[in-house]
Amino acid sequence: VLACFELFYQTGDGTYSDQLMNRLKRAATYDAKTKQFFDAAGRGSQALRQLRGSNMFAGYRKLHVMDYLLGDKLLSEGDPEQAHRFHTRALAGNPWLVGAYVNLGRIHMAQFDSPSAWELFRAAQRISPTHRDLRPVFALERKLVNDFPNFF
Repeated sequence: VLACFELFYQTGDGTYSDQLMNRLKRAATYDAKTKQFFDAAGRGSQALRQLRGSNMFAGYRKLHVMDYLLGDKLLSEGDPEQAHRFHTRALAGNPWLVGAYVNLGRIHMAQFDSPSAWELFRAAQRISPTHRDLRPVFALERKLVNDFPNFF
């Protein structure tokens, strides 16, 4: 399951990862880890944190994907400091997670650190120029170029 999420976060193309996830969801049963993961992901960051810290996933190779998910949840719940921490951990596990760069860029932009934000957006763009998480970034860039052409 975490590998499906990782594939999507890297490529931004949900076609293949969605097919795999739908196949998993149609399966008659989940193993205990998969069921607990889906349950925790639906409940929010606190449940994911508890699951991430449990012995259930000790030694698991894809913990960086759970770190990404935690960062994403924390950002949506309004905790950019903790989201930054978990997205940074996710990138330490897999430096190709485009969504983590984009979310870190959003955090820096919200803190009025535009140079760092654009550096992170450009890093994401170098990895996957057509990643769908970059669409709002490109829209913002077009708006800025149109509204303030003297600065570009």
